[in-house]
Amino acid sequence: MLYATILSFVQVNDWTAAFFLVLMVSILNVLLKPLLIVLTIPITVYTMGIFLLFINAIILGVADWLIDGVEIHGFWGTVAFSIILSLTSSILDKLLDEKQQAR
Repeated sequence: MLYATILSFVQVNDWTAAFFLVLMVSILNVLLKPLLIVLTIPITVYTMGIFLLFINAIILGVADWLIDGVEIHGFWGTVAFSIILSLTSSILDKLLDEKQQAR
C-alpha cells in the first residue's frame, strides 16, 4: 500500500487486494520463476543478469492480471515497480542479516 501511495503507476484498492497481491507474487515466485529462469538462461547470461528484472516484471504482471483491485499501468511501470521491490527486498535482507550476525 505504501508503494501505491508513492507511485502513480501502481493502484491498490484496499489492504485485502494488497495481501492477495503479495500472496500471489510469492506463489508465482515459487512455481513460475524457476521455470522462467531455466528457460531464459542464455539471455540472462548475455545480459549479465539484468534480464532477471524482466522476469520479476513478468511475475508482477501475471499477479496483477490475476488479482482484482490491483492495477500496475504499463510494461515499464511494471519493470520500475519490479526494480523498486527488488531494491527494497535486498536492503531488508541485508539489514536483517546484519542484525542476526550481531547476536
